[in-house]
Amino acid sequence: MHVRRLEMAHEERLKSIEKGLPLAPIDDRGSLAGRVALLVPMVVMIAAATVSSFLVVYKSENCFAVSLAIWVVAGLVSLAAVRAVSRSWAGSPRSRPARATSMMSMKTSEAKRRI
Repeated sequence: MHVRRLEMAHEERLKSIEKGLPLAPIDDRGSLAGRVALLVPMVVMIAAATVSSFLVVYKSENCFAVSLAIWVVAGLVSLAAVRAVSRSWAGSPRSRPARATSMMSMKTSEAKRRI
């Protein structure tokens, strides 16, 4: 599916070059946001697990309280990262439906000119 979409985008760019039309800029913000949404929670959870394991190994006095605080902060940071990315996706042009350009939606005079 992804490869087919890339092929179609490539063909569209080639056709616009042939017609002499200006090329639309490539927008990779969506894929970058997806990577951020995956990587930030993973790194935060790994860091929280590492700190918690050090607390257990070195027998800290306040092991439970500190571990609880670490995991609460890790959860909030992960939630904030995913929420920020989902908000940026909600405002992106990809999330909006494309306008219908069928013959039915055009005026009859425009439709006759196109035929």
